[in-house]
This record gives sequence, C-alpha cells and structure tokens, in this order.
Amino acid sequence: MVQNAILNLENSSGKIEHSTMEEYAFPESTFDLVVSQLAIHYIEDFSKLSQNVYKTLKFGGRFIFSVQHPLLTSSFESMTKNGKRNNWIVDDYFKTGKRVEPWIGEQVVKYHRTIDEYFSTLQEAGFVINKIREPMPQKQHFTDEEEYNRRLRIPLFLLFACTKPL
Repeated sequence: MVQNAILNLENSSGKIEHSTMEEYAFPESTFDLVVSQLAIHYIEDFSKLSQNVYKTLKFGGRFIFSVQHPLLTSSFESMTKNGKRNNWIVDDYFKTGKRVEPWIGEQVVKYHRTIDEYFSTLQEAGFVINKIREPMPQKQHFTDEEEYNRRLRIPLFLLFACTKPL
C-alpha cells in the first residue's frame, strides 16, 4: 500500500510518512491532513494516538478516520450462514477494551470502544468533530438483492471528520 501511495504521489508535492500508530511521533504542526482507514480499532491506546495526531496537525488541519462500527466490535458471537453473518448480537457494548475475533482461521485482537468514547476522546485531545457518519449501503453497488438487504440491517463502519481549531 505504501508503494502504491508513493507512486500515486510521484508528480506532486505530497509526501508519505510510514509508521505504526503506536509509534506515531512526528514534529508538531507538520501535517494538514491525517487519514486512517479501518485501522484504529486495532490499537489499545486511542487517547494517546488522538493526542499525538492533534500535536502533529497544523491549526485548521484535519483528522479523518474510519473504524469498524462499535455494534460489530462489541461481540463476536453472531451466527454465520454460508460464511456470512446473518444476525448481529450486540452484547457487552459498554464493556470497552480488548476483544479477540476469529477471522480466516486466525485470532485477531481488536479494541472495542463506544461511539461516546471515540467522541469524548477526540474532544479531550482538542479536536472539533465536524461530522460523524454511519455509511448506508447504496443499492446501485449491489448486484445481489439479498446481499443488499442483508447489509441494510446494521452499520458496518463509523467515520469521523475532525479539525484542529484555528
């Protein structure tokens, strides 16, 4: 992915910084934009990451990220049919923290947070939350009506758009 990003920015002034989220430590007021796609739910200390991102953004800079929706990370007890979930058990929603999910023959560690915890942590770091989205499936992106209707049953993702105030 990093190599593809570098190629995409080849003829621009854009720059790629590659680091783990746990090691995220860049000079203050460096970036205009920090983006994370479906990764933050894999780290334990979201507060530290939020504070570090805040410090490295310029005033007016944006932090945009997506996570698996907390309705999905609360419990992994849902039943599957043909390898696909056909119901979603929401349990232990307010018990935040480490979860271990079976995924493609492996055990994957994720960290469950409530929507309120994401929101409050971002505010405590200093961010203004501009928008929260729970993207809804769009029918035109599905060729299978049954799959479209299954996807309408629960949000899969939670997106945040935040700004470091001027």
